[in-house]
Amino acid sequence: DLVRSRGLGDVYKRQASNNNVCDGTVVRLGASLSRNANQFTWNFGDGQILTTSDTAVNFNFRNNLAVVRTFRVTLTATNTAANCADTSSVLVTVAPQVSAVIETSDTSGCAPYQVVFNSLISASADKFVWDFGDGTKDSTNRTLTYQYAGRSADTVYQVRLRAENTVTGCTSESSVSVRVKAAPIAFFTLASRGFCGNVEVNLLATAIPANRIYRYDMGDGTVVTTNSATFSHTYFNGTNVPITYLVR
Repeated sequence: DLVRSRGLGDVYKRQASNNNVCDGTVVRLGASLSRNANQFTWNFGDGQILTTSDTAVNFNFRNNLAVVRTFRVTLTATNTAANCADTSSVLVTVAPQVSAVIETSDTSGCAPYQVVFNSLISASADKFVWDFGDGTKDSTNRTLTYQYAGRSADTVYQVRLRAENTVTGCTSESSVSVRVKAAPIAFFTLASRGFCGNVEVNLLATAIPANRIYRYDMGDGTVVTTNSATFSHTYFNGTNVPITYLVR
């Protein structure tokens, strides 16, 4: 019997809209409408050829050029017992790759936190959008400085950059995480602000958020860094006049 590989174009079109795809797209090609064949040879138009008994194959179409390329995909369906074959072909248009990469050396800091973002976008893209993860977007600047106000707790923002070719519909997206630490609010209390003679003073510090490192400047040349919220310091006055110290 004559082998017919009918319907390759129809099957392909249902699986890849209008035979137009982007670089790197994996397309499923089907020969399910072929009859009386037990061997299928696919010529993908780029020099690669595959012979298989499977009626469907996946192929990754690549285009490393800056212009659109068209490949003629040809299927040869063969009845090896009868030594007869038939062919069918379809054109596949592959648009060039769109790429978007985020460059930044700043990924963690205390609020208010400024981050410098730079984009590496391929020439094939004619549109891009920044999404800073806090509801703010920008589609004007390829390189910019963005400031996060911060919240009452440490927050991780997912920054995304999306590039697109509005003609081919090809897109690319990259992302990076930025951790904005809540800015500490520190204050401390003293039991009294006036003392007589040599005296030990107890300080109780409170920070928002907690679990921070405290740095005490006692005003008399003593500077202490500690992770304890409580701290004691002894002041001495060897004079006959009051001395005032500014504690920070």
